[in-house]
Amino acid sequence: VVVIDGPADPSAPSVADVVHADRATWDELLTRSDVPAGAAFQADVTIGQGVEVPLLAFDEQVPTSTLLLRIVEQDGVAFVQIETAGAVLDPEAVLWKVDIEGRGGGLSTAAVGPVTGYRLGDAPFTGEVNLEITAIDGGDFTLQTTGPVRLVVS
Repeated sequence: VVVIDGPADPSAPSVADVVHADRATWDELLTRSDVPAGAAFQADVTIGQGVEVPLLAFDEQVPTSTLLLRIVEQDGVAFVQIETAGAVLDPEAVLWKVDIEGRGGGLSTAAVGPVTGYRLGDAPFTGEVNLEITAIDGGDFTLQTTGPVRLVVS
């Protein structure tokens, strides 16, 4: 259990909540999601087709915005491209963190506008890709997330 006391997540339990928790409180704390409500996205896509994915913030003062995802093929290789032009970043965001199929993917400077690409494998690409994109602060604390995203190539 991670305890955050402060404005980054006012719904998080306080240190006192955890220290003085009885069994019922512990059970409730363990059921809390580690992503904001509404974070789960699936889309059927074709190669080259872009799809907007919501970028949800834990801080209610940061509006929901979007990232544009696209699966592309070039020179026999398939990539997922992430375009950040539609993002509204939390002011404390330092890095984009991309997790592809639970094995990581990469880190890049949190900025609005650039397009980054991550290799998926050989082309032609068929099937699906599961990923999650988060904006994190310098201490690896998640500020914003797409939650789990599944893109199914049709």
